[in-house]
Amino acid sequence: MKMYDNCHLNVSLFARKLRFSISGEGPCVLLLHGYLESRLIWSGIAGELENYTVIVPELPVSDDYLLPEGEDMISFTADVVRTVAGNFGFEKCIVAGNSFGGYVALELSERYPEFVDKLILISTNPFSDSIDKKAYREREIYLANSGKVKHLLSLFLHNLKDDTIRKLYSEMVKKVRYENIVSAQRSMMARPDRSVQLEAAGDVLLIYGRNDDTIPLQALEEMIRSKGVSHCELPGNHFILAQRKEYILNCIKKFIENKPGN
Repeated sequence: MKMYDNCHLNVSLFARKLRFSISGEGPCVLLLHGYLESRLIWSGIAGELENYTVIVPELPVSDDYLLPEGEDMISFTADVVRTVAGNFGFEKCIVAGNSFGGYVALELSERYPEFVDKLILISTNPFSDSIDKKAYREREIYLANSGKVKHLLSLFLHNLKDDTIRKLYSEMVKKVRYENIVSAQRSMMARPDRSVQLEAAGDVLLIYGRNDDTIPLQALEEMIRSKGVSHCELPGNHFILAQRKEYILNCIKKFIENKPGN
């Protein structure tokens, strides 16, 4: 197995350039960031997963990568990251997705079930959008299409109360395109309910903040209780990957190494 020493690479896929990093040696771990994030969100975790080859792509949703016309953002991203892993000879990966990245991970597990060895979902959920959530997404689409991306991003950053986290996200959203905001929101609105798929999946870990008001916590916790899904509930909100890195790293390590967890 080849050893990768924290390489930062560009690869040409579908007539576009995709940036990603790869490090380590061993089985593949694929880390997928969220909407209005970048691969920076995985700093402090990617480098700590010893004995694994860790691939962290810069997803089209938050880069200056322009989505090909007519493509669905979630489906297209799933194809892209599957291709990247395959180019390095990996036909099976542990896949971890944060927020939007979790939707991509679920798409991967449905379309390429043989590829997803274990599934880790952070601050995300398998349910389709509620009416209220779709209305929220429509508002963001309107702002983006009206040339008000700076206003949209300022509102987003203003709601981050922690200065350190606000600084991190300010850096991560620098390259986001309004077209990708629109494409991502439309894709998230249109995604199907995958709760039955998740319940039937094998190795799944859910990690979430007990104060996350962006996901349907009651439905998620009912699934955990009724189906016995592995989980880590942590103090915090939707941004626990930035708030609780040490705890999340511990949850991930226990899960992928098959140690007893929650």
